[in-house]
Formats: sequence, C-alpha cells, structure tokens
Amino acid sequence: MRSKVWFLSGLAAGFVIGTQVRHECYEKMLETTRKVKDSPRVQEAAGTIQNQVSRLRDDAKRLVVSRCSSEGASDEQEKAESAAEPPGPWSGSPSPTGEAAIIPDEPPAKE
Repeated sequence: MRSKVWFLSGLAAGFVIGTQVRHECYEKMLETTRKVKDSPRVQEAAGTIQNQVSRLRDDAKRLVVSRCSSEGASDEQEKAESAAEPPGPWSGSPSPTGEAAIIPDEPPAKE
C-alpha cells in the first residue's frame, strides 16, 4: 500500500512538472511566432505577395473575359481554317469527350 502511495505521488509530481515545462515551451513558441509575424521584413514580404496575387488575379480575370468575349469569332475562324486544310494520312474524328480520336487509314505493319 505504501509503495502505491509513493508511486502515485511521483506520478502526480511528474505530471505537474511536465505540464509546467510544456507550457513554458508553448509560451516560447508563441513569443517567437509573434516576433516573426511582427517583423518589418515579414510584413513587407506579405504586402509584396498580396500585391502580386492581386495583380495576377486581375490579369487572369481580364484574360478570361477577353477569351470569352472573342470565343464566337475564334470558333468560326477555326472552322474555316480546318475546312481549308487537306486531310492528311491521319484523320481525326471527335470522340464523346470532345477530344480528337486518331484513326489511321492503314493498319500498322507487323514486325
């Protein structure tokens, strides 16, 4: 019985000491994180990245709008160009997924 009391006392003391040590480590990590976050270099880099992301977003938006607005004209132009090209040795026919299926005119030669 006496050994159980000593064991439980040691376990409780270890738990308390370990909890305090872990809390101190946690506080150190928080302090370091705050220092890094509040650093002028980090703030400058975050501002630069935010500006670049905004610029890229605006560029992508303009590109999508310009492609969507000129889509009708480019479809007609592609149809005219494909009709003017003579068929080659490989003829393509659209597949259900919209990709061109390559169908050879002749079967491949066996080696």
